[in-house]
Amino acid sequence: LSRAGTTIADRTKAPSGIVTLTTTPDLARVLVAPLLPAFRARFPEVSVRLRVGPEIESLSDPSLDMALRVGVETEREVRVRKLGELEAGFFASPRYLAARGTPKEPKELRGHETAWPYGTKKASFGGGHEPPPPSIACDDFAVVLEMGRAGGGVVVLPAHLAKPYVREGALVRLFPELVLRGAPLYLVTRRERPLPARVEALRAHLVANVGSELG
Repeated sequence: LSRAGTTIADRTKAPSGIVTLTTTPDLARVLVAPLLPAFRARFPEVSVRLRVGPEIESLSDPSLDMALRVGVETEREVRVRKLGELEAGFFASPRYLAARGTPKEPKELRGHETAWPYGTKKASFGGGHEPPPPSIACDDFAVVLEMGRAGGGVVVLPAHLAKPYVREGALVRLFPELVLRGAPLYLVTRRERPLPARVEALRAHLVANVGSELG
């Protein structure tokens, strides 16, 4: 009863207080950070704390309010909302393409410097082409991104990670008709209903806007 009374009182006034969100560095940088200024403009009484790191943190930690996660959600006693699918594509810098030429179809990648994760599947390359061994194989997309930006060749990157650099002209997307499917993206909160107003405010803002940052 005490908890319910607190929740009712919380929802009768404008959202206020602190919301703590945990996620990975790349998701925080590319998906969350661009959306926070608009959130703060709408809810100036709500402060946001980002807990950023490579490890998955459990919402059993009472200091956490929500999590933005990639992949299968296994934690129990949580409320899960799928925000979309992470997709990947092929990218290269204008400098590299000017020096080595622009491949018109995936099979031409055999004549280029390349970088992508281990075990990239045959289906990713379209037309049944066997993917050539990459010049550099790396599962850390931050490293692959820097290689692409530095003119190191054609790289495979998640679309949301490459998007800012495509926008500023540092990268060019190749074979835009080819979309490499990645993993689902989830927003996770506790099962309690209703959520505290400050938590529900950020949750609704992310649900409404993260999709526009994915492609």
